[in-house]
Amino acid sequence: MLKKIIETLITPSFRMGLVAGLLLCCLSVAAVPPQWAVDTLAGKPYMRHASLGVAVMDIATGEMVAGHDVDCSEITASTMKTVTSLTALETLGADYRFATPVWTCGKVDRDGTLHGDLMVTGSGDPAMASRYIKQDSDLVQQIVAALQRRGIKRVMGCLRVDGSLYGNTTPYQVDWCVNDLAWDYGAGVHSFNWRDNLIELSLDVDRDGIAILYTTPSVPGLTLVDNTTVVARGNTLDCTAGYGVPTIVVHGEVDRRHHGFTAANPLPAALFEAELRAALERAGIPMGEQPGHGEDRELLLTHHSPTVAEIIRSLLDRSDNMFAHSLLRAVAVRDSAYLAACAAGEAVDLDVAGVAAVKRCLKGLGIDTAPLFMRDGSGLARANKSSARFFADMLRVAESRMYAGDIKLRHLMPQAAARVGEPLTGSPLAGEIVLKSGSMSDVQCFVGYWPADEPRYTWATLVNNYTCPRRTLRGGLGQLLVNLFGPKPQNP
Repeated sequence: MLKKIIETLITPSFRMGLVAGLLLCCLSVAAVPPQWAVDTLAGKPYMRHASLGVAVMDIATGEMVAGHDVDCSEITASTMKTVTSLTALETLGADYRFATPVWTCGKVDRDGTLHGDLMVTGSGDPAMASRYIKQDSDLVQQIVAALQRRGIKRVMGCLRVDGSLYGNTTPYQVDWCVNDLAWDYGAGVHSFNWRDNLIELSLDVDRDGIAILYTTPSVPGLTLVDNTTVVARGNTLDCTAGYGVPTIVVHGEVDRRHHGFTAANPLPAALFEAELRAALERAGIPMGEQPGHGEDRELLLTHHSPTVAEIIRSLLDRSDNMFAHSLLRAVAVRDSAYLAACAAGEAVDLDVAGVAAVKRCLKGLGIDTAPLFMRDGSGLARANKSSARFFADMLRVAESRMYAGDIKLRHLMPQAAARVGEPLTGSPLAGEIVLKSGSMSDVQCFVGYWPADEPRYTWATLVNNYTCPRRTLRGGLGQLLVNLFGPKPQNP
């Protein structure tokens, strides 16, 4: 009799409700009431004048488990890279590879002389000869080997790099701060990119107190301007670059020590040509200085990039602005609306077209893009803004998408590790969270998933205009994640 009563009470709907209730409670059972954790962080003194957006969302139901100003759009910094990455996965595909063709332009006579040029058609590949991603082949060595196979022993013309893919678009997004352009994180995006568009810049002071400024390797056409002052001790070295002039200006006070740092290279095609010339000379294949403009164009080879998934994994881990903005432009130049506008002779801003393509893509996935104020693919522009709810919902939708058979966006995101402050750093929980961080002056943001393997929640924390050291804020955010997802309740 008792068994029959129990079977009557425990109906399928009862069991479903019980399971749902347990899932809803698991977050608070594991740590503390989630809204209390968020409210405690929001009440910290350093948050008094800050803009704080927090969203914790249940992936299965879309329910907002906890939040603070979830709909207020904040400066995103590099968390914007997740938006670009998801769009690239959707529109290009995880297994897409950039294809860069190399042509011989002109006839080859019997003695192996090419009466014309070599031409490379830029494809926007951001990873060409990158130091950060393992490459199957180096384009310079590919060209040398291909010429040798063709029996070409001399090139009468020179190298031409076709950079028409992006039209007249500047390598820099118009909202990027001019003070960022000379540094490694501010490298421009070209139709043809080479070695991450970076160079090593060095400044030495000789015994006579004369500063010697140079780059490694040397880049033909790049102008270096030394406006430094030599002092006995101390260093306030800084550098700037212009939007349209291939010049790097170094200024500040420097002492007699060697000073070196990685700088942006505004002339990647020039560096590539210099490397190719040197390699051809070593191989005994001289190349001319003047363009030959041969008419007979024949494909010599096609260089293929790593997959988009590999590129995204690298850029999310290292927060590479050039890689991310390259993907936005890659989306733009393949977008049907952009192509139609170009065919109609309309003047279209490439980056504006890329943002429009992103929003169409996200809307097609059912994501509300009203809170998304996007200017570039990387988040380097301070005009990039969005809400915590947008990120939590976008990541929730992304979890339902699969690419190349078994890849999801979260698979390409790094573990929390030491990216967030104590007490998360070094704890087992740090390996159970994947996230993308973003920071710039007065901005600290994180968006991600928990748990990493089979996530139940997406979350986003966007903080602008805090009044404490960044380390203190990161510690508060780390404690928030421990309180939300960790096993032991603590006061954040």
